[in-house]
Amino acid sequence: MRKQNDSISGSSVSNSSEFDSVVSFGGRNYCAKEELARIFLKNAQRVVDRGGHELVPLAHRDGVELLAIGPHAAFSVFFCEENSADASADAELSAQADSSISGR
Repeated sequence: MRKQNDSISGSSVSNSSEFDSVVSFGGRNYCAKEELARIFLKNAQRVVDRGGHELVPLAHRDGVELLAIGPHAAFSVFFCEENSADASADAELSAQADSSISGR
């Protein structure tokens, strides 16, 4: 049985430390493992770079979502700095993805 928690920290989730990334999209926050958040970010960036629209899967703590990525979709990906060796590169990549999608 899966425990649920409304907070991003996931304190009531078993092994919550493995969920070390947060993807924000459409007013919701999705807790994900770093590797899965990176896969989502890479695929979303590919869609943005092409200028297209696509449903991009995101596997997260509570299941899988298909997020509609396109030129006007805004999202952010945050990686936990204590677990990531290149946290500054992560933040820069996330900011680039967010600004290129939202047209800033």
